[in-house]
Amino acid sequence: MAEAGDRFGQSLAIGDADGDGRGDLAVGVPGEDLPGGADGGATVFLYGGATELDTARAWAINQDTSNIPGGPEAGDRFGHANAVLDFNADGKAELSVGSFGE
Repeated sequence: MAEAGDRFGQSLAIGDADGDGRGDLAVGVPGEDLPGGADGGATVFLYGGATELDTARAWAINQDTSNIPGGPEAGDRFGHANAVLDFNADGKAELSVGSFGE
């Protein structure tokens, strides 16, 4: 749920994560409040569609998501920076998320 101070869109990154030739968008929400405290942060990921972003396939992650290191704590600001690049050279981009206050 959007709240004042979430800072939705503070960081943006575009890359082709699903290999369909369309840009997919990672949106940082470093001010998102989580059970671990205020400003734990999150990143929302939206796949690109033929003419617009595909919101039906959108997903979000934070440090309370499985396989994400650490845990959500106040002031982590997970999502402060995002990159969507092909880090492992498999032809599809992967998501990397920075946590400014970790």
